[in-house]
Parts: sequence; structure tokens; C-alpha cells
Amino acid sequence: MPSLKRYRKNGKDTSVHHPRITESDLEKIRNAPALSPITPTGLVRKVWFDIQLCFARRGTEGNRNLSKESFVLRQDENGKEYLTLAHNPETKNHKDPTASDRENLRGFMFASPGDPLCPVDSFKKYLSKCPENAGVFYLHPRRIPLCKLESTEVWFTREPMGLNYLGNILKSICEEAEGISQMYTNHSLRSTAVGRLSDAGLESRQIMSVTGHRCEASLRSYWAPSLSVREEGME
Repeated sequence: MPSLKRYRKNGKDTSVHHPRITESDLEKIRNAPALSPITPTGLVRKVWFDIQLCFARRGTEGNRNLSKESFVLRQDENGKEYLTLAHNPETKNHKDPTASDRENLRGFMFASPGDPLCPVDSFKKYLSKCPENAGVFYLHPRRIPLCKLESTEVWFTREPMGLNYLGNILKSICEEAEGISQMYTNHSLRSTAVGRLSDAGLESRQIMSVTGHRCEASLRSYWAPSLSVREEGME
């Protein structure tokens, strides 16, 4: 099966795509107060952003149906911690793959020790602040005064985030991020995740196994880089 890069090289990518987030905007969004892990709202937004960027989750319904059991923390052969999906519900692959093929089947998110924005640390902190036996993964934050956060064990309610809330979450984040070049939607983050997998050298079939796309045409609609990304790469 030909790679996405080959489609671009041969000029065959004529699909309508969602704009990929530029590297400069991605950095600004990552460091925006809207994704600060020291507040309940910032923490859940950051966890959502990190997961979307690494696993390219499909649609609001797919995110709505996640639970803490959907994820597994593991270590690689060098002892580095990473997060992966317990199974890939997009492809209904419920068997436990070996370590060698985990990247292709489910995606992965590695820890960055010492980084205050480490995605695995944020994930673990989020779980520690959620109420026990919560039915879903993404929960609404409790309204807690900042002065009481450190002494409050539970930061989130049992109320699940709705489809509309999840569907507009990146737009809300961008509205609070300063200096970004344009407003982005959830589709743009999925495009960014797909593009990063392609940049890493994965073939179409491998990317599709992570993202859940069922055909290359729909995958390419998320992959084609925006003009701003091309220009940024030539600077």
C-alpha cells in the first residue's frame, strides 16, 4: 500500500483537508494557561490535547466512550514509561499485541521525565483527581477556589463531558491562547496527529490502524499539510 508521502509527491492528494497546526502555534497552545495542569480545567484540557495528539482519536463519540480502563501504562525495554490504549476500539482489535507492534496497533505516548508538562505525569495526576468509579474518562471540573486546590483531593465531578463540549474543546483552547496564527478545530488536531505519524515514516495502513480510518481517501483528507506548514518548513 503506498504511503501518504508518495501521494503528495505524485500530486494525487486532491482531497479537502483540515489545516494542520503549525509547529509555532502548537508550541504556543501547549504552553498556554488554558492547558495548565495546575487547575482542574487546564488539567482535563491538557490530558485531552495530549491524547488527541498521540492517538488521533476519532470523533466526539469515540472520546465520550473512553474510560480509565481504556488506557494502560507500560515501560519499554529501556524502562521508559509510556501510555497506550488497552485495545484499539476503532479497529475492534481486542487481542493484546506484543511490544514490537504496539505502536502500529494503538499508538503510544511517552513520558518526558523532568518536564513540568510531561503528558504521562498529567495523565496520572488527572486520574488521581477524579472521583472513584467514574463511568467515563472525561469529566467536568468542580468549581474550586484556587486557594483550596492543594488541599482538595477530588477536582472533578461525576458528570461526563457532553458531545458538544468535547466537539468544541480545541476551539475553546485556541480562544484563550495568545499569538496563534488562526483558530483551529478538533479536526485540525487530528490532522496534526496523522501528519506526525506520516512524518515519522509510518505507511498508510499503519496510520489507519492507529486512527481507525477505514479507507485511504478519508485518511488523506486529514493529512494534506496546510500552506502555512509548508512555508514554515522552508524558513
